[in-house]
Amino acid sequence: MRVSSLTWSRLIITGVVLHIVILLLHAWSGIHFLSQSIRTIEQQQQQDLAALVLDLSQLSFDGEQSAQRLLLQSIAQRPGISTALLLSGTGKVIESSHRLKHSVLSVRDIRRFLSSNPTEFPVYSDDPTKLVGQTLFSAAPISSQGKDGFLYLTLNSTHTNTLLKSLQSEYIQRTFLNGLLLQGALFLLSCCILFYGWKRMGRATTNLIENVSHDIRGPLGTAQLYLETIQEGQDSLSSHQRREYLNVALEKLSRVTSHIETILDTSITYQAPHKELFHLTELCQEVVTRFADSAKEKEISLSLIAETENAEVLADKSLLLQALSNLIENALRYTPEHGKVRLSLLIRNGDYLISVSDTGCGIDESERARIFERFYRGERAKKLSRTGTGIGLSLVKQVVEAHNSRIHLTSSPEYGSTFSFLLPKPQM
Repeated sequence: MRVSSLTWSRLIITGVVLHIVILLLHAWSGIHFLSQSIRTIEQQQQQDLAALVLDLSQLSFDGEQSAQRLLLQSIAQRPGISTALLLSGTGKVIESSHRLKHSVLSVRDIRRFLSSNPTEFPVYSDDPTKLVGQTLFSAAPISSQGKDGFLYLTLNSTHTNTLLKSLQSEYIQRTFLNGLLLQGALFLLSCCILFYGWKRMGRATTNLIENVSHDIRGPLGTAQLYLETIQEGQDSLSSHQRREYLNVALEKLSRVTSHIETILDTSITYQAPHKELFHLTELCQEVVTRFADSAKEKEISLSLIAETENAEVLADKSLLLQALSNLIENALRYTPEHGKVRLSLLIRNGDYLISVSDTGCGIDESERARIFERFYRGERAKKLSRTGTGIGLSLVKQVVEAHNSRIHLTSSPEYGSTFSFLLPKPQM
């Protein structure tokens, strides 16, 4: 039961962590999109800035460098402009308004800006005032005295950065507020699911304890009674009586051992089957022989019908033995006296069809969907027999599915129940 509780907790923690990760990714993508959108709008608005400044300033390759520098410095003092540069056609800096960290800029970025549609913005290029980093810019081509070049203006984004930080802060607040509300709703939902799961497991635990205590206490009490009788009547009991009493005690202790082994088998982590080649017909005969005495005590006809004596399969022998034993034991438990239980091994479409049929009480249609759940026992089964833990069929389903097959059930109150599954013939 601890494993189930831990599984519930892990599922809830995983869900909360995944939601936080999604929330952070959503916030990051939103901030990135917001930043890019503002940069795009800014560059779209300043797209023709360099061309307009060039027309107003009459900047060209004529004149002295000092005059060009003064003109570029006056351009850099205009609102929205941070640095002004005069570049050659190859991107080499001819003159600038400020001291620079780069003497050559990327012409590819400038040509991309000049040839781009506004929808392709923002376009970034090197910031000439920094060793590392890029910036928004505006550019316009210059042609004079047979020389080609560019006026290159880096944009002053102080106002834009202030606006961006304000919008980002508001966006983060709204995103995390909505996220916290959603997180709270998910947390409450998770708590409800966890409470329901624990409550359901609590009922299953109570039923299991009641069933197991009855199944173990009864046989143990009987075995103790017979052993005490042998001890107290050593002189008065004949050897035949002592042998008979010992056999009864051993049979009861064997039943207790069987219950404990079933519980342990269902409580451990299920492992992949260890497959080997063996005779399925012999395994079926072994199961029938194992329960022959129990069937005889209840006056139930237990039989094996096999269409072949040489049925070989590649499977886990011990797991199949356990699964078939559980099916036969269930059939005997819920079949009345003078009833019939049959284990069949048939050939269907080249595969082996194994089925266990009984003439017992049947299973109500409303309970068939849950009959393979661990610890579940139907109402009719509870009335007919107090013994049983409700884990046998769950184990059968596990074993069958581990062999890439499916367990099928047909049942009716008039004709009893049949459990069947297919096993493939090994490929030779």
